[in-house]
Amino acid sequence: MLEIGITKHIKKVDEKFFKTTQIAYIFAIVIHIILVFIFNYLQIIEMVLVNIIFSIPIFICAYFLNRKGYLNIAFTIISIEFVIHQVFTIYYIGWESGFQYYLICLSILVFFNHNWKRITQLSISTFVFFIFISIYLVFKEEHLYTLPPNVYESLYLFGIIGTVTVIIILVNFFVKTASRSENELELLICERTSELMQSQKDAIFMLGEAGHFNDNDTGVHIWRMADYSALLASKIGLPEKEVELIRLAAPMHDSGKIGIPDKILKKPAKLNEEEWKIMQTHCQLGYDILKQSDTTLFKLAASIALHHHERYDGSGYPKQLKGEEIPLAARIVSICDVFDALTMKRPYKEAWSIEDAIIEIKSNSGLHFDPNLVDVFINIKDELVEIKNYWDKNKN
Repeated sequence: MLEIGITKHIKKVDEKFFKTTQIAYIFAIVIHIILVFIFNYLQIIEMVLVNIIFSIPIFICAYFLNRKGYLNIAFTIISIEFVIHQVFTIYYIGWESGFQYYLICLSILVFFNHNWKRITQLSISTFVFFIFISIYLVFKEEHLYTLPPNVYESLYLFGIIGTVTVIIILVNFFVKTASRSENELELLICERTSELMQSQKDAIFMLGEAGHFNDNDTGVHIWRMADYSALLASKIGLPEKEVELIRLAAPMHDSGKIGIPDKILKKPAKLNEEEWKIMQTHCQLGYDILKQSDTTLFKLAASIALHHHERYDGSGYPKQLKGEEIPLAARIVSICDVFDALTMKRPYKEAWSIEDAIIEIKSNSGLHFDPNLVDVFINIKDELVEIKNYWDKNKN
């Protein structure tokens, strides 16, 4: 959605710029026709010819090129015309009058074409123009025509207006560009962050699925118990960020099962002592896999994988931790993992009812599970049922 929004924004800007440049070229053609009459009135026939033979045809050509979509070509020939026209102007009416005339024309071009590419082209044109003025002043000769005082004063006035206009437009342009650049940077950061989060979620999905690839779970156990875990974490008052981390880390709690032989994972009966010892190694295996990452999420996932089979009374595995020695996230996942395992059908048992599962959890309070967490857990029965019903309907 973000990418589509950016594309639409760019398209909208391009269409607006296209319409603006079309208006600019029509405006320029009209201005040059007016100049023909002005120069004819001033009896500067050479400038009349420059406009009729050179400038007006150039702008007509640029208009049709722009209309066909060749915006860059159109503006390039306009930039060339801009410099050449000013050269003729300075030659015939002097650099003072020509410079004012240049400022007026520049302000019109900047007004209609203020984007980075156009500003760059105009900067190059301006640089060439000033080189010409420098050469002209070094080898200065008398210009061919002297403008009447009122015409010169009018040029001077419009030159000042043009200069102020250019400064205002450019300042506004650079401010807007800087603001737009910040917005675009924010959009890019959001896009990259979204991609990174999706990549992380994909990794979680693959690790979670890998852990149960050869198991006989229903396929949604890890996602359902992750939602149970997030719900319980939120109900005990953990910050939203920590709740979300637990939701994402919980599905990887059994990643170590990928290293357990099929004959043990798929055995439709109780495991013997030797098989049970092998099964217990999945906690350490999961930890060894997940600890390779330095991110907060995977560190939490590694801790959960290692400790989610510890028991509150210290009789669990693999470290025989007890009480609050067991990390909080692991204590949360432990309750939710057992609850989900009880309420789902397995090869060796039928699914328990929600009520029976709650009773079992309560009976193990202080033994298997943290009693404080159990008290909260049994009070969120309705919300647990909602989560279970959601996943039962969305198994695929």
